[in-house]
Amino acid sequence: MEGESRDQQLLSIRKHNGACANPTGFVKDLQDLVQKKWNKEKDGQVCASVIEDGKRHLMSYDGERFATIDISDVPNTDLVNAASQEETFDRVQAKLDVFKHKFAHGKMNQVSFQQFDPDLYKLNFVRQGEQVVVPAQPDTIVACILAAMHPTYYDFNIYDHKYKENVNYSTPKGKNIFEHSGDIVQDNTLLHFAKLKGNKNMDHKMALFITGYLNTPLEKFDSQSPANLLFDHEKKIIHIIEFPLDKATVGDATLGIPGVGEVKNGYLYFDVFTKPETGSGSAPSYDTHTLQVLNSAVERFSSCKERATDQLRNKKWFLISFR
Repeated sequence: MEGESRDQQLLSIRKHNGACANPTGFVKDLQDLVQKKWNKEKDGQVCASVIEDGKRHLMSYDGERFATIDISDVPNTDLVNAASQEETFDRVQAKLDVFKHKFAHGKMNQVSFQQFDPDLYKLNFVRQGEQVVVPAQPDTIVACILAAMHPTYYDFNIYDHKYKENVNYSTPKGKNIFEHSGDIVQDNTLLHFAKLKGNKNMDHKMALFITGYLNTPLEKFDSQSPANLLFDHEKKIIHIIEFPLDKATVGDATLGIPGVGEVKNGYLYFDVFTKPETGSGSAPSYDTHTLQVLNSAVERFSSCKERATDQLRNKKWFLISFR
């Protein structure tokens, strides 16, 4: 495909529904990995990046044959490292496995919800600056966190802007359109989830936010990579929300807001902030400035953009060469 423009090359990348990386850099090893990746799903096209004659190319496999596409005009800013994304997927999957039988049961901590099997769901990474749209159906788990119990509780909170009210592990119910699960701990892993209540046609702005128990700085959780998730139970996709916890991003904050959204016409439209909103205080009492920080964050919501059939098509893709 010599002579293709940057946009055409990027479109070629986005036709793929999976990618993998090969630290050895040898083409034969890479072909084997791509085939194994495709065999997991047996659907669509899988790709990987390879350098040939000093240029980046895309190795593509559709279950029958390999093809090589020149993508040298696509800048690194449009690509995401496949290895780091696969590592993220593996960590999230391991945490989901701890609770998959409970998800399939449909009840935890006396909170009933629409049961589901996370093994049937695909994982998708939502990067900062993007909007993701998921169905907002009553009695479903819409969002959750999964975190190792180190150094302490990584507390998940949900703010309902209409009622100016939070729910958390200590106050799981209220006027808020979401119900909180409370603490669920198994195998040294914490699960907090948010179940949607009421009528699916409600119109509320909201924020998902994290606080460190007893004012623990959020950067203390960075090394154990907690997962912040949104669920699409119609398409069976679990969206991983990007929320960096390094010192440069969150500083000494004990409260962080990775994004905000609006529940409207049966969907949650959720903006993942390019720069998370941060503050102080911790659940359940927070501090005097928490409401101000939450209201400021909600004002950053953009608009209800996509209703989602083509969301995944518009993602940056995940290829950086290892050689």
